[in-house]
Amino acid sequence: MKINFNHRLIVCKSHIPSFLVLGLILCSPAMVYSETLNWHPWSDQTFQQAKQDNKLVLLDLSTKWCQFCEKMHNTTYRDPMVISTLNDNYLVIKVNETDVPSLTQKYQHDGRTTTVIFSPDGSEIIKHVGYIRPQRMNWMLQTVSLKPHAEAHL
Repeated sequence: MKINFNHRLIVCKSHIPSFLVLGLILCSPAMVYSETLNWHPWSDQTFQQAKQDNKLVLLDLSTKWCQFCEKMHNTTYRDPMVISTLNDNYLVIKVNETDVPSLTQKYQHDGRTTTVIFSPDGSEIIKHVGYIRPQRMNWMLQTVSLKPHAEAHL
């Protein structure tokens, strides 16, 4: 029994354009995960919106010169799971310490990246000083959104 390998190559070659088109579609910019965070200002309006939407508020307090602050913004806040969790359950605020000095004093901000989560009414639930890896951040965000009370996170 002889097998005609040339025929099989012709069949395979005829499917190559289909695979190329499929590959281009799957790798097109529209298919690349592009969801981003909608950063809000530190304001009464942001907390009013949080109450209205029944969302928690995440404050990212940082400085322009902080390397770990920059790392958080380039890794953690660009992680698809973190973005999804934040967009579903939180309003996010990014503040440079020099823009709102009262926050720097209140949260004893020493230049390191600081993450504070608030309930919609503005009461502090949890504060973390330092860089948070994406997986840990997502775990923390989900945990706090399930139990949004400070007592649950002491």
